[in-house]
Amino acid sequence: MASTGNLLQQELPPQLADFLQRLDAKLDKLSTHLMTIESSITRLEDRITAQELRSEDQAAELADIRADIVMAKKSLSSIPASTPLSSVSTLANSYVSDPCEILLTGVPTDIEMMDEEALGKVFTVMGLKSYNKFLVNTSSMKA
Repeated sequence: MASTGNLLQQELPPQLADFLQRLDAKLDKLSTHLMTIESSITRLEDRITAQELRSEDQAAELADIRADIVMAKKSLSSIPASTPLSSVSTLANSYVSDPCEILLTGVPTDIEMMDEEALGKVFTVMGLKSYNKFLVNTSSMKA
């Protein structure tokens, strides 16, 4: 017994059979393309779900931070204004310094350079460009 496909091809004119074969090939390509699109949509939906979860987590963290800010503001407003204004302005204009000391060794002393310039170069080499402006006091590098 002949297969159904062979019967159709035997009964159909050759041009129509050729057309049906081309149509079948195009339908197969279209089906494959649709499956690829469905897969892409599924991946995008998964990414959206993951992003929504991250957004919810971040919203919760922001709510916690806002609550901390509100508590800090309440604490600040509850502090009695017992400090006179003159001492507050003096405190605001004074420098805050850290009594930390850093000892640099191995810096050549025979080079003619100002101490501030040498410190600037050391900080630059350390990747801390412009940090020398935060130094309040330095000792001489010359022994």
